[in-house]
Amino acid sequence: METSGDAGYYSDVLMQSSLSHGEMLKIIEEDILKTIYQYCASFDGCGGVLLAQNILCPQCVHKS
Repeated sequence: METSGDAGYYSDVLMQSSLSHGEMLKIIEEDILKTIYQYCASFDGCGGVLLAQNILCPQCVHKS
């Protein structure tokens, strides 16, 4: 999340699972993004915040 005048603040969610891509996307949408959207829309939320969603390919993330 980035605010005007700031360098930027970001929250990354990295998940690994044996579930299918569809099942993982459903969990992310229902359990993570929905909660963030509800908070941002609430009276004491984070109005004016730009939310950006990106998905990395599994090949881009390597176990260290």
